[in-house]
Amino acid sequence: MRRRHLVVIFSLFLVIFSFFAYAEAYENENKFETLEIYNKAQDLYKEGKYDQAVEKYLEFLKLYPDNTLGVAAMYYTAESYQKQGKNDKATEYYKKLIDKYRKGFWVDSAKENLKTISLRK
Repeated sequence: MRRRHLVVIFSLFLVIFSFFAYAEAYENENKFETLEIYNKAQDLYKEGKYDQAVEKYLEFLKLYPDNTLGVAAMYYTAESYQKQGKNDKATEYYKKLIDKYRKGFWVDSAKENLKTISLRK
């Protein structure tokens, strides 16, 4: 009887351990995927492929709206639009960034770019 209890306890331990190991692996896989999408967007931006970069940044923002890289993704989305001459879309995303994040380096840069856009009108 005692041996049966030990087997049950050991089995439960294995189930719980497996669950936590799976959860950790899943989380690490998602972190890699998150960086992969963001890095692909950055590569496209650096190559001057702004329309494709926008698609990747928007994919990133849709999949990971609360990720810490979200502010940068939103900024580069706006800047990519601006570099394509799509100033209305750029303005939209700069304003979204300012409204969502309120302060910081990216917000200050977005405000400066909004000034530049408004001077060109």
